[in-house]
This record gives sequence, C-alpha cells and structure tokens, in this order.
Amino acid sequence: MKRFALVALPLCAALLFGGAYAREGGEVAHSAVKGQCKKDAKGKCLKPTVKPKAKKKHQPIAKVPPRIPKAYTPPPRADARFLAIVDAYKQCMYGEGDVIERALALNLLERESVMLGGTPEKLGNEVCLSDALGLKRYETLAEIESAGGRGELVEVFPRAGLSIADDLPAARRFARPWARDYLHSLARDLEAYADKEGIVNLTPFKIASMVRSYSDQRRQWNSPASCRTEICSTHTTGSAVDISNNFFHMNKKERAWLRERLLEDRRKGKIVMIEERFPPHFHIFVLPTDFVPGKQAQE
Repeated sequence: MKRFALVALPLCAALLFGGAYAREGGEVAHSAVKGQCKKDAKGKCLKPTVKPKAKKKHQPIAKVPPRIPKAYTPPPRADARFLAIVDAYKQCMYGEGDVIERALALNLLERESVMLGGTPEKLGNEVCLSDALGLKRYETLAEIESAGGRGELVEVFPRAGLSIADDLPAARRFARPWARDYLHSLARDLEAYADKEGIVNLTPFKIASMVRSYSDQRRQWNSPASCRTEICSTHTTGSAVDISNNFFHMNKKERAWLRERLLEDRRKGKIVMIEERFPPHFHIFVLPTDFVPGKQAQE
C-alpha cells in the first residue's frame, strides 16, 4: 500500500502542475495571437476597419399612387406655371434612385436660404414629397371625419401661445398627429419666450388653415394647387398648416420670433415652408418625425 502511494503521488503532482503550466502556456500563446495586428510600412499597427452600419431605408407610410403619372401629358392650353409644376413633380417622382430620398433632398435643398417665396418648382416638389411619403389625401369632409375617428387625424386645440381663426370650421380643425405635435411645440416655445422676455399680454400665433377637403381646396381661387387639375395642395393630406403673418394678429417682436423659429426648423429639416403674401401667412408642410434628417442616426 505504501509502495502504491509513493508511485501515485508523483503522478498526481505531474498532472496537477502540468495542467497549470499548460493553461499558462495556452494563455501566453493566446495573448500573443491576440496581440498580433496588421502593420503599415513603418511597422505601426493599423486600426481595425469597422464596417459602416447599413442605412435603414425609408418606407412610405401607406401606398399612394403618384398624383401625376409618368406618361401624363399636360393639356394644350396649360400655362407656363402649370408646366413648370408638372415638370418639377416628374423629375422628383421619376428620377433615378430612391424616390423618398430624392424627394426629401429636393425639398430640403434651399433650407439654408432665407428666401421664402413660393415657386412652381417648390410646389411641384412638395406635392411629390407628400406622395412619396405615402400621405393619403382626404377628398371629402366625411373622409376627414372618419380619419378623425380612427386617430389618423387629430384635433388641434387652442392654448396660450396658439389660437385658431374664428372662420375655420370645427370640422377642419384637424391635422396629422405629427403636425399637431409640431404646433403645440411651437406654442410652448413661444410661451417660454414670453416668460423670459417678461411679456405679460402674449399674442398667440394664429392658425388660419389645417386639413382641407378637395371642395375646400377648390375654393382657394388664387391657388395653383386647387385640385381642379392634377396639382392638389398638401393641405388635403392633413400635414400642412397655414400660420397667419398679418401684423393685426401678432406684434412686431413676436412676428420676428416666429419667423426666426420657423427658419430654424426649416434648417433642421423639420418643415418645408413658403411665405405667401395674399393673405400674408406661412404655409408649412410638417414632415413626419421618422423622415426628419438625423432621426435614423439617433436611433
């Protein structure tokens, strides 16, 4: 028995310490392999290349057919403005590459500019953008009411920094949820500005128009997007609103704040905006949140 113990003891020791040495040797070897790197001509380790994360492709909110077909031919007596709108729309909708990316790029092309006047090209691009994003148009007041019941359109309520024109019917005080949220955010910031400046009697900005049916839009006699032709205003999608720029509604200081804030949001790609003179107002197309530049990077 003693002889067996004397023989077994060295064997156990060899197995025990040999395993430890093997582990240590393995760790050293692993460390050596781990420490290897690709080197440049000077022998310095190069930084490992990281594959860029694939950009998530935008998907339209719904399937909406283009307002103007690719093969569309304008009527013989169409004026130059109408032809320019149609041409801009077609270039936006039927160019090469992804239509949403192209439509966003065209509409945000002038966001650094302080020139806010409308042009046929801007109108064609805006109508194209609403189609590319998949924004349904509401042809009748019944459709607007139905969309309100589904939550597709939401009612906009007045608050300290936001008022609504008295002549805007209750049935049309609706907008898309992201447009409503934008208006409320704008109102909150105006209220905060008034508190900071010590303005006691704040004059809220006034919303002159929100969603419109086709028949409502056709009453806009001076609009080139009256829905009488293939060109139909983005007001019919519920994503566009008009804010009065009349000096009767806001004083000079508050109007200056509003203009600067809208320009800032335009630069950030939150809105597409033009300034109309008759009557004086800002026409604002609010982009759905998921399509605002930089949104995907944040995610």
